[in-house]
Amino acid sequence: PVSKIFFKTNGCFYIGGTTISIIQKNNYTEITIVPTSGRVLIKEGIYK
Repeated sequence: PVSKIFFKTNGCFYIGGTTISIIQKNNYTEITIVPTSGRVLIKEGIYK
């Protein structure tokens, strides 16, 4: 499945409090967008 990430014209993430999962072969990454501030928390690692 393909997902789209939307940003507002001022550069903020469109929907805060969202977690995006990226899976490529054996690599799994989660990107969490913190509500209100729009800050990004990236967790990297291989999970089995």
